[in-house]
Formats: sequence, C-alpha cells, structure tokens
Amino acid sequence: MSINKDGCRLYEIEQFICDYKENEPAKCYPLPRIFYECPNRPVIEVTSLVSIDPATGELDVPDNLNNLLPEGKQWTEIRK
Repeated sequence: MSINKDGCRLYEIEQFICDYKENEPAKCYPLPRIFYECPNRPVIEVTSLVSIDPATGELDVPDNLNNLLPEGKQWTEIRK
C-alpha cells in the first residue's frame, strides 16, 4: 500500500484463476487487482490503468491517475 500527497492509497489483492481438467490437478495462476482509495470518494479498481513489473511487483502509476478516473458517488448517495 502507498499513500500519495492527496491522501489517496493504492491497495492490491491477489486472486487466482484456475484451469480444471479431468483427472489432473488444478493449475492456478495469480491475478493481481489494484484499487485506489481517496478521501470522500468511492474506492475504484485501477488495475487496467497501472503497469505491474512482473519481476519486482512494483507498480507504475500514471501521474494523472486522478484525471483518468470516472466521477463516482458513495453508495449511500444512490441507494434509496
């Protein structure tokens, strides 16, 4: 997790995709997912907007990430 000057944080979770074949052990592969959380904004997945170095796991985050994100609303603002 890292925090930028605006108080926004990056979070990573790792999920797995598995291939199943009859009479064979399952083969699973990691699938990292990256999320971005800023104060007073909903958390949004940004996996497609960042690059991940497969050797080090280091994230390359665009400097203009905040400008690339869609406007969102908190769940409490849209729930009736």
